[in-house]
Amino acid sequence: MLKFKARLTQNQQPLLLRDFLERVQLKVMFYPISNDLSNVTEDEPAVIEVGSFTDNGQEYDEIAADGIFTIALNVDVEPGKYLVKIISTNGVFKREVEQTVLVYPPPITTSFTQSQQSAIPHAVNIETQPNQTVVGSLAAYLVVNQPQAKPQIIQRSTTVSQSQLALTWPNNMHVGKAW
Repeated sequence: MLKFKARLTQNQQPLLLRDFLERVQLKVMFYPISNDLSNVTEDEPAVIEVGSFTDNGQEYDEIAADGIFTIALNVDVEPGKYLVKIISTNGVFKREVEQTVLVYPPPITTSFTQSQQSAIPHAVNIETQPNQTVVGSLAAYLVVNQPQAKPQIIQRSTTVSQSQLALTWPNNMHVGKAW
């Protein structure tokens, strides 16, 4: 999850008109770029809306109506080349900023093993991809909420020679919802 900020300006000054800011929408759109233009088909992937900026003082936006729009950008798209557009509209005008970006495969993979027996713990396993991260630099934390128990925080980090990490916690066999 990446946090980005954007500002709307007029004459290099922040635009702080409350009624205007409440109606403006800023969206981030990913347009896949095909490397092989000779083989373009109608099956090309559609535009991907990754998220919308907000200026409402909620979640990642610190202050409402301050002219600073914030987005928590979860770039969960297939690796490849994209034309990224940030589009600003309010029903009267439309402005766009665009840039070509490369999305690389994630440097880590995660898996979850759910235990079916009380003596065997649940586990989240994290592995790094070769040559993508520094060996021994992996750290993680996990908050486990289980029925009839206080939230449990599990923190681990790798040693100098490790490229994988396992976070485990006991299997609470109580009936209920765990998340």
